[in-house]
Amino acid sequence: MKIISWNANGLRPRLAEFLHYLDKEKETPAILCIQETWIYSEILPDIEGYNNTHSFRTNKKGGGSAIYIKKNIDYCVLDKIQFDNVDIEVAGIKIYNCTNEPFVVLSIYIAPSQILKDEHLKRFLVKKNLLILGDFNAKNPLWGSPITDVRGKLIGQFLEDNNIFCLNNGDGTRFKKNGTTSHLDLALCSSNLGTKIECEVSEDNFGSDHYPLIISYAANNSSFVETFPTRYNYKKADWELFKSTLQSDYSLDYKVTDSEEAYCKLVAAYLKAREICVPVSKGIKKHKYSPFWNDECSIAKNNRRLAEKVL
Repeated sequence: MKIISWNANGLRPRLAEFLHYLDKEKETPAILCIQETWIYSEILPDIEGYNNTHSFRTNKKGGGSAIYIKKNIDYCVLDKIQFDNVDIEVAGIKIYNCTNEPFVVLSIYIAPSQILKDEHLKRFLVKKNLLILGDFNAKNPLWGSPITDVRGKLIGQFLEDNNIFCLNNGDGTRFKKNGTTSHLDLALCSSNLGTKIECEVSEDNFGSDHYPLIISYAANNSSFVETFPTRYNYKKADWELFKSTLQSDYSLDYKVTDSEEAYCKLVAAYLKAREICVPVSKGIKKHKYSPFWNDECSIAKNNRRLAEKVL
């Protein structure tokens, strides 16, 4: 299972380039965790083939944390984890699988320049099987930073006290204007998952100043409950057979006395005829996410970024 965690620094203006990345991927990620959406409602930009949940600010601009999850994965949205007097946005989902306890994914954005406390971090400990992803705006050599700040020290102690693994490989995740990188985005997990998950930093930031974390969960995908909706190929349907099937269906030859019962029988007859006359499409549909964005657009955007660096 592949999971992406990315601080978009504003989702809408980066969306086209990100969708182009999804187009190029042979296997699209199962889960997309996105921080700093800068969107202030539950309604997020649609990504075909995904459902979503969103935690956002109501009293000021900035922030926001979202999770997109493929529609074929069985999950539920966690109750909102809300904070008073501190800017932390948390989106959470619980994924069901066939063999183990539910697996929880949290997407977190913690704004800088505020006082973070251990009691805030402890509210993330919602399940035994836990993956915590997001922008913590904290520095600690544990995840590659050359220095330790106050927040980084607090988070480092939190990880030790609660047996939480840091999955970062030491690479920087945020591009700074002076050409260097800082280490602000984290991938954390409960210790029982530490040997099953790997994390690397993407080489493409899709126009943001943060590079995505690419999470690979080594668990057998078959252990997750996936529901693939049946897709019928109506272009190859035998409509003459469909017509004759309905005409010969004796369940429709009766006097209507109850409209609701008649409706149910009619729908059942149509569904039965469809099974006989309309072939089922094979394979999983590959969505076209960004029809207009291409590699030339990405190159032009990268050249602009390099020019800004020179200035």
